[in-house]
Amino acid sequence: MNPAEIIKRATEEGLLLAISLAGNISVKGDQSTIKHWQPTIRQSKAAIIDKLRFESRNSQMVTM
Repeated sequence: MNPAEIIKRATEEGLLLAISLAGNISVKGDQSTIKHWQPTIRQSKAAIIDKLRFESRNSQMVTM
């Protein structure tokens, strides 16, 4: 699964993925859902962070 698909599917299951101030992935939602997705998120952590940063930059450019 690519990073965009991981983010999309995890979000569809009720999780909120974001970049923390420390530059890590912050995941909020139901604890059992987080536990289910944790291995997948960890495995693709760097790629997910890159995708979230890219999405954040794009959304800032659109709102400017």
